[in-house]
Amino acid sequence: MSTTFPILDLILGMVFIYFLLSVMMNSALEIFLSISKMRASILQEWLVQTFKTNETAITNLGKDIMNHSSIAGLTAKDKSPSYISASNFAYVLIEKLTVDLKNPQQLVTNMSQMINLLSTTSLLPPDIASTFITYANEVKQTPIKAKSEIELFREKIEDWFDQSMQRLTGNLKRITLPLGYVISAIIVGALNIDSIQLANYLYQNPTVTTQLANQAELETKSQAVINQVAQFKKDLPAQPVANYVGKMIGDSATDSTSKKLAVAKDTTVLRDSASNAGEVATLDSLVRDQLNAIKGAKSALGATSLPIGWKTAAENKNRSDMNDGGKIGWYWLLKILGLILTTLAAGMGAPFWFDVMNKIANLRGTGGKPDTAAATRE
Repeated sequence: MSTTFPILDLILGMVFIYFLLSVMMNSALEIFLSISKMRASILQEWLVQTFKTNETAITNLGKDIMNHSSIAGLTAKDKSPSYISASNFAYVLIEKLTVDLKNPQQLVTNMSQMINLLSTTSLLPPDIASTFITYANEVKQTPIKAKSEIELFREKIEDWFDQSMQRLTGNLKRITLPLGYVISAIIVGALNIDSIQLANYLYQNPTVTTQLANQAELETKSQAVINQVAQFKKDLPAQPVANYVGKMIGDSATDSTSKKLAVAKDTTVLRDSASNAGEVATLDSLVRDQLNAIKGAKSALGATSLPIGWKTAAENKNRSDMNDGGKIGWYWLLKILGLILTTLAAGMGAPFWFDVMNKIANLRGTGGKPDTAAATRE
């Protein structure tokens, strides 16, 4: 489909290229985070420090939560998984606080009992215990209860955990943001994807520009790509889905780029400890699948006639023309600037460019303003 505004095709084509580069960057970043166990390390530190009662305490509620069978899975003892769901966390926390193995029949069934327990427990630091007591009082004072008091209290603990994970995500992003730009620079430099050269090429080749814009519009409707972008957004340590399983599939026979891009599927929680053979296999699978995502995005770029690479005809001609005209310094200045622009763009991430691509595709699909009835009669 063409548009009455060629500039939209050019912009959409450039955004599509940035999106594919961002897919490569996000996949490479996910591999690094999984191998380095960075998410697990941040989550483990939070659990231990948040529930530390004093420096000499032998036991730590945070470690007990990590070691619970509902949380640990294949993770080694005293090691946190990469992700914990809020519901699992709240369930285990309340169990650890309320269940007495010496007297398992004595259960906490209402908020009065919960407040008494929280007021006397030695498992929680005073500030955390005070927060939980406030939640218990709020539940107790709720006039109409569609659920049991314990269920309402558990939901408040889940909300508290989710808010804590939002703060942890900020800590993680302060590390991953510059790292993402470093990865982008490596990809862009290796492939020689120069924004200035690409924009100039698309401007001079409207047919290629239209084809690229049409492909971009198809991708915005691809469920495979939508799923993949959704997985890239799931970076919270509280998310229950961690394993991005790359599959070279698409939505339809006409969805060519989707077949090359890796689509993520919801699977079990990834465990980071390499001390367990099962975890090693899971990590190995994730790395292979993310590499497939990178290869898929690279193939999608290579399938076009764009001037990508250091030995393309367009690149050689451009360098030769500049050299013959005594402007080789100007050539390298523009080249470096173009590569920097592409690196900055790719570092924005696939979710960002997918949203931009959607908006431009919608604007492009509206077409030009129709003629008025009077103009038509004339």
